[in-house]
Amino acid sequence: MNISNKYQTLIQIKINMSELLCQLCAEEYSENERIPKILKCGDTFCLPCLSGLVEFTKYCPTCYAKVTGPFSDLPTNKSLLKRPMQAPEDTRLRKEKLQQQLEEQKERVTKVQDVMSKLSQIVNSSKDKVNALKERTNNDGKEQFELEISFKSLEERLWKLDLALCCCYNPRIKANFILGSYPTKEKFLNDIVTELHKRKSIFAFKSEWYNTEVHWGRLNFKNGKLLIHSFATNTPSYPSLFVPFRDLQKCMCTENFGTFIFINEVPLVCKVQTWSSRTLDFVQLCSGEDGQSLKGLTAEKRIQPEDTEIIKVEISKPMVVENDYEFLRSLPSDITETTGEKIRIRMNDFICEIIKTSCPLLSTEEGECEVAAATCKHSEKIFSNDITEKVVKDCGIFILIDQNFNFSRH
Repeated sequence: MNISNKYQTLIQIKINMSELLCQLCAEEYSENERIPKILKCGDTFCLPCLSGLVEFTKYCPTCYAKVTGPFSDLPTNKSLLKRPMQAPEDTRLRKEKLQQQLEEQKERVTKVQDVMSKLSQIVNSSKDKVNALKERTNNDGKEQFELEISFKSLEERLWKLDLALCCCYNPRIKANFILGSYPTKEKFLNDIVTELHKRKSIFAFKSEWYNTEVHWGRLNFKNGKLLIHSFATNTPSYPSLFVPFRDLQKCMCTENFGTFIFINEVPLVCKVQTWSSRTLDFVQLCSGEDGQSLKGLTAEKRIQPEDTEIIKVEISKPMVVENDYEFLRSLPSDITETTGEKIRIRMNDFICEIIKTSCPLLSTEEGECEVAAATCKHSEKIFSNDITEKVVKDCGIFILIDQNFNFSRH
């Protein structure tokens, strides 16, 4: 048997084995728990995955055909309940792949070393120019003009040095999900949710050319929401899949966007209701996309007059706002609803306040702006008087996955 025939045999064995595993959870089909059910489109998945995932997406994860329940009434694919033969481990293919990756990394390291050598020469040359400029004390017009040209030339060389260093150290990130390669936003998000249901590790990344650090936000799917946890610079674990954060932002709008905060273990789901610079402060403190977030900060409970309870989270420094959430501009500048008990978020430069009150809250107080209203089933636990220290355990933003929502209108 020649090499090509051997590889074809191995591939065929692996294909036969993969058919006996659910494509979503990668678990083996069984007669009692993971019953293989055939959709009208012809694709097969286990019953728990159909009930758990397709209940939200309403699409076949493979061909995107629309599906309807009840899934327990679908025919069972009995041909997939047989025991597979075990495929031999193909170590040679894995070795060749690792060798190729190693050669690519060696080539990149060599290029970086070449660049760093040239940059070192620029630094030494720049030092000599700075020392020479220090010794020039003549301040006549011609001398001053020549000094100005020398300074500008040196500043330009140092700027190019910074840019070259960023290009060397900023990693090349290969995205596994790119919005432009999908026909619709729904299918883009559907693929991400499907891979999460397969227990894949997925991270959103935010990488700017001027910043050597890449910020990573872990994704997961829960209760119909695609959660993007607070960004951090910690390198994702291997293996992981990646999606550009900007592509996820293009799928956001006022109807499907929200934030979440965990005070200790109690979640608070927030719905942004106003537009202001403080709104962006709050959103970016939840997302942590620019390196600063609420995660890890302590919260202090205070009781105000008229039965108003406030949990305050002090921020170390005010945010520098960059507007990456243009869709929020359609929101009003004030919250007009004033009846009923509400949990609301209010921001100022150094404090984020979570407020529970039955009284109207206005956003006209000096230095303060009410930016969001939140609802939570366990609000009493958040405002409880237990002695446990209140800490923001987690925070982030989310996209509501609702099949009745039309992305094409936004």
